[in-house]
Amino acid sequence: MSFTPVVTCRYPEAEWRDAESFPALLPMFCFPSEFMFKLSDEQPPTTYHSFVLTHDSGGRSYAMCVTVYERLPRRMQQQFDAICQRWTRNHM
Repeated sequence: MSFTPVVTCRYPEAEWRDAESFPALLPMFCFPSEFMFKLSDEQPPTTYHSFVLTHDSGGRSYAMCVTVYERLPRRMQQQFDAICQRWTRNHM
């Protein structure tokens, strides 16, 4: 089961005419190793990290990634459980 990271908020919202264009691959820097499900009785704390992308021209884009953990919807939990059970049957 995989999810594609997306940009949910950016500043400036529109491109600046004289600035570098918005980096298309920015979302992959938020989850460079994808992400993991965590089984927990308590919600893990929100985490964040920042980074700087340097363009070919030497311009820089400053970014921050905020990760908020939330409970999977019931339907997704059931799908995830089915995938895990199928994997266990085929590999154990």
